[in-house]
Amino acid sequence: MGTRLQGKVAVVTGGSRGIGRGIVECMAGEGAKLVVNYHVDVAAAQAAVDGILSAGGEAVAVALGEHGITCNCVAPGTIRTDLNREDLSDPAKNECMEQRTAVKHLGDPPDIGHAAVFLATDEAAYITGETILIDGGALVNFQ
Repeated sequence: MGTRLQGKVAVVTGGSRGIGRGIVECMAGEGAKLVVNYHVDVAAAQAAVDGILSAGGEAVAVALGEHGITCNCVAPGTIRTDLNREDLSDPAKNECMEQRTAVKHLGDPPDIGHAAVFLATDEAAYITGETILIDGGALVNFQ
């Protein structure tokens, strides 16, 4: 287990599956305490929580910037998750989506999780109120 987020707390909305689950797992792997939010799937949320608890995770956070708590948004591009598995199983659609990115491949949930970990570190203490676009350069290719 890493220690870059030791003593930090994160509330992850949608943390029970897909990108949110990738963020939860990456942050827990770096020592963060987490609150996992979910919309529908209680079993998936419980599985995420069980994984966090087995890694020693627990917490509640109050968003107060003056106390060093930042709030940022990650805006993912096309990320391979269960929500788009059917579309991306079509080789033509998958190829089209990959070619739209500057890096010529799609992202995976940990790609978003690693950025979320960075935003929770002391290196990002002055970054707050921002939306970080993580799309493999797809927006650049549309210009």
